[in-house]
Amino acid sequence: MRFPIAVLLIVFSLWGCVSDLKAQESPCIQIFYNQPPREEPSRFFGRIHTLFIQNLMGHFPRWQQLVIPIQNYTEGQLERCEANIYLGTYFRAELPEAFLTDFARTKRQVMWLGYHLWQLPEESLAQTFGVSFKGLSRLDHDSTKAAARPNFFKFFHYKGEVFEKYGEFDAKDPQKFNAAFELTILQRLEGKAPESQVVAWAEHSSTHEKIPYVIVNQNKWYVAESPFSFATEKDRYLIFTDLLFDFLGEKPIYSQTRPALVRFEDIHPNLPLWQLDAYTRIFETAAVPFGISLIPIFADPLMVQVDDRAERFVTIAQKNYFRGFLNRAQQRGASIIFHGITHQYKNIKNPFNGLSGDDFEFWDGVNLKPIPEDTPSFVLNRLKSGWELLNSVGITPVAWLTPHYQASPLDFVLFGQVFHWNIGRVVYFPHQNKQEGRLPDDLTFDVGDTSNHESRLDILEKTEVTFPRELKPSGQFFPYEIWGDVYGQRLIPENLGNVQPFLNEQVHKTQNIQDMLECAKRNRVLRDHWASLFIHPVLILPSWEEGLGEYPGDGRPVLELLNGIQALGYEFIDLKDWTKNHPKSFRPAPKDLANEVF
Repeated sequence: MRFPIAVLLIVFSLWGCVSDLKAQESPCIQIFYNQPPREEPSRFFGRIHTLFIQNLMGHFPRWQQLVIPIQNYTEGQLERCEANIYLGTYFRAELPEAFLTDFARTKRQVMWLGYHLWQLPEESLAQTFGVSFKGLSRLDHDSTKAAARPNFFKFFHYKGEVFEKYGEFDAKDPQKFNAAFELTILQRLEGKAPESQVVAWAEHSSTHEKIPYVIVNQNKWYVAESPFSFATEKDRYLIFTDLLFDFLGEKPIYSQTRPALVRFEDIHPNLPLWQLDAYTRIFETAAVPFGISLIPIFADPLMVQVDDRAERFVTIAQKNYFRGFLNRAQQRGASIIFHGITHQYKNIKNPFNGLSGDDFEFWDGVNLKPIPEDTPSFVLNRLKSGWELLNSVGITPVAWLTPHYQASPLDFVLFGQVFHWNIGRVVYFPHQNKQEGRLPDDLTFDVGDTSNHESRLDILEKTEVTFPRELKPSGQFFPYEIWGDVYGQRLIPENLGNVQPFLNEQVHKTQNIQDMLECAKRNRVLRDHWASLFIHPVLILPSWEEGLGEYPGDGRPVLELLNGIQALGYEFIDLKDWTKNHPKSFRPAPKDLANEVF
């Protein structure tokens, strides 16, 4: 993150972009955001949340995205696209008068999120939404005991379900309370804009007062905050992901049965055979196809688990019993996911113990920045070595899964180029990718294998991705498949997380089976939402070994979870069939009109 960068983003002619879009017969959406002065410490906050909107728009791939700072708005600009979103995140921003006037008049679809609704004239606000502005909410310390969590508008009612905001004291700073507690408070006005509707309400955790959270009047939408901070699996963020269907006039892909996906996570050649086969029997009993997140080389350079120095590095080719497990699992419906090469980095702690499955592989987890070798040739050659090792034992992965969901923007751009489908959550940075176009399909690993690797390198080694070095990582999870995020990745979602009964140095939030089933049940009111999760081998161990069982090999809790998801109307997909049946997307490349300087 700390690269010296001074790059101007390419500036496109807005009228030229829209003209091109009409020729493609593709609808466009303008996403306006606040671009604070360079001296502002949090100047990229709004830009990051804009990335999150762009990524969700990847579920609707026919839409061309135009990303524009609101201060560059010109009169009549709302009319240039079928849909528009304004994201207000910088409190001191003054909106252009032309935007305020056009917002009140336009017949185009327009959604306003967060700050600055109070800059509309009172009468305009009353006529548009039938409300008056009353202020911004704050944390409520008065109604709590000294050691208790402060109260705020924590619960969100939508389509008969209740979604919830995160609110906890910081693990490293017990005086700091982490929560997105600020909302715009609006009061309904009798007799004003009677056709406006509140489609979601926010409820206070102590007083139980309810205020409008999402309000709609025909083509005008308002969401009382930017819904992306501290998002969790049961969060109000999910309401926004569902609103997009109505806002864009898009129909869901799934109507009756929803997709579900379960991954058997961090599987490497040093795991005990009895655990591996026990899980295969569990999935077979539940009649569930499953994914295996496979790490082809087990590495323990610091000898955290192994006692014999010869066992510090073990490849899939060296363990006959492990290959036998993989063959049996594939015969019973397993799909192989390429989950890094070693899922750790060199012979150091990065940041935990240097052990496969525990540490980062493509990211410096100690200093929170790219690893020193982070270049296209390093990444591509490492991927090639892992792919060839898998192929040497007759395995062809169907998707890529970034170790610990974290890498540099360059790496994610490359992953999006060389694999048709990636799985999971992603860390995002504002960035510029100077590469134009995409890698030809016959040079991806999925189609081209490792042949023509030099041609692959010739094209991708020119990839240059720049981003602000001072930023910390900002992650996003997805409830549905994304046909192209801002890095160019096509993403299969992971939205339920995993069963995590105990806290440890890598985990700051527990989650049990009932929590996950409640999330899956709640999500049924939302369109196209999956039930996608992962399971670690440790769960069939007894509780004193951080598992869920009453004895070693007790698979009943895992069966309860899988059967519970099926009972809710989800159907577990065969990942290899699903990826085969979902060809490459046609999402237009987003146009960034920000003229941003990194």
